[in-house]
Amino acid sequence: MGAMIGTEVQRRQFSDRLGRIQKGGENTTRHVYIGPVDEAVGEKPRKVRRVRTIRATGPRRSLAGELFMVPFALLAGAAAVLGARVAFFHYLGGLEQFQGEFQGVALTTVGAAGLALVLFLALRLIFRLKGGARDKAAFAGLMGMALFENLAVVRAPEVFSVVYSPEHVSRVVSLLAT
Repeated sequence: MGAMIGTEVQRRQFSDRLGRIQKGGENTTRHVYIGPVDEAVGEKPRKVRRVRTIRATGPRRSLAGELFMVPFALLAGAAAVLGARVAFFHYLGGLEQFQGEFQGVALTTVGAAGLALVLFLALRLIFRLKGGARDKAAFAGLMGMALFENLAVVRAPEVFSVVYSPEHVSRVVSLLAT
């Protein structure tokens, strides 16, 4: 048994413990060693660095903030389409050449739809219209204005005659009035 115990300190500790066990006394040191004891029993344990966890999701949005932004997202989608249409009308020589025979559909060309999509994505990034109901409302505004802009021209010709020419507005009103 002496060959298994290494140092003199360990031998004394072991013999003290055996004496307490034989007496039936209480474990006064409150240490239980299992297996061979290291030489550095009295050393302090090394400090462990804590790892900071980063949340995978961003800050939560409140329901009131989300509901407040839905009408704004609708307007942003509609403004993207209207901006693309105005740009095509004033800078590319009119909308009739792009509409062809589809007079009821607002955006029938890839160029006008692409410009509206670029404006839509820019407004979406600038005003943080990503996620949740904001995406759906912005897309609904985009599609609603793309499909029903001519009907809006018929409902409010005074407003659209400022944006487009009065001739274009009267032409749209006469085509949809029949």
